[in-house]
Amino acid sequence: MLPDLLARLAAVPASYGFGTQALRLLTEATERRGGVDGLARTPSDQQADAYRDWIDALVGTGRLGDARQAATEALARLEPEGRVIGSIAARAVLLAAGDRDDAGVLAAHQTAWRADPTLDRLLGLVDVATAVGEPDDVLTSEANRTDGEPIAQRPDLAAGLLLLAGRTNDAVRLVDATDVLGWDGDRDPAPVVVPFLLVAASNASHDQSWGDSLVLELLDRADNTGWRYDRLPDDGLDTLRATLADQEPQGADRYRATPNDDLLLSTLLTDHLERHPPSAPERQGWLSTGRRLVAGRIDEVVGGQHRAAYARAAHLAAACAEAVALATGPDEAGCYLDDLHARYPRHSLFRRELRTVAGQSPLLG
Repeated sequence: MLPDLLARLAAVPASYGFGTQALRLLTEATERRGGVDGLARTPSDQQADAYRDWIDALVGTGRLGDARQAATEALARLEPEGRVIGSIAARAVLLAAGDRDDAGVLAAHQTAWRADPTLDRLLGLVDVATAVGEPDDVLTSEANRTDGEPIAQRPDLAAGLLLLAGRTNDAVRLVDATDVLGWDGDRDPAPVVVPFLLVAASNASHDQSWGDSLVLELLDRADNTGWRYDRLPDDGLDTLRATLADQEPQGADRYRATPNDDLLLSTLLTDHLERHPPSAPERQGWLSTGRRLVAGRIDEVVGGQHRAAYARAAHLAAACAEAVALATGPDEAGCYLDDLHARYPRHSLFRRELRTVAGQSPLLG
């Protein structure tokens, strides 16, 4: 009877409403009939899921060496893109870390990032590359791939990667090529690139008011890019982490260059500016570009009378004014704000929001 059940479950298309549950039952039935190694013989149309389940089953029985071999086999045999491939590569990262295989950890991190780019994977890749002493080579290598798939579908992450790799002008070109009204798309590069330009142009992170500044608030929002897509649970990965932690509590620390609480895109970007301070001409050019992009955003929102976004547009404008104040002086910042009020004389709600938020700034009050 069990062979008949296996055949029936394997025939259920994944696109059906019952597909996910059928796959779980198929995994359980296959394991009961052939043991954990029987999972590797699941039909090809569910091969990626089967490999992931096989790795998890091997981990569950304590066969970590076999689990790593299974992950290596899966990544060699399967197509290199997709969420499941990314999750298999994430398991390969942890299994290689358990063996203290620096090259294996880094390669698996790159595979996971390339297969299914997420913010967490970008941060983890940079952290591991830094820990093993190869940040520049890895960032350059990955930045050269931002025109390909699937990273081309995540311009927000591609922009962050390009900025960290020192290719600011390429990141700006991504913003110019992206048509998302109001920067409200979770995958839009502008909320990553524009704050970086303003901070870099004004050297804001060195000012005594940095901690209370609006431009820091703006940069911090980059830490939430793509949150709707990236924060997905993975029970198998959590189990593997716990298993490895029991065996070697300090093992993961070998591949951490930054404390977890500080591993944020905003922090990595400001650290990059510390290590690679821009020249005076670069600062001037980036301020001009930042002002251009901010003006376009404000015109989209206020000129289009998207009143629900007026507060965010006003915050953006005031943050830009802070950058202007730090880069060219308070008088120029005052002129910038006056020009905004004059440009939208009939939009009293936006001008009121702008006065309110500018009044809260330690650099504009």
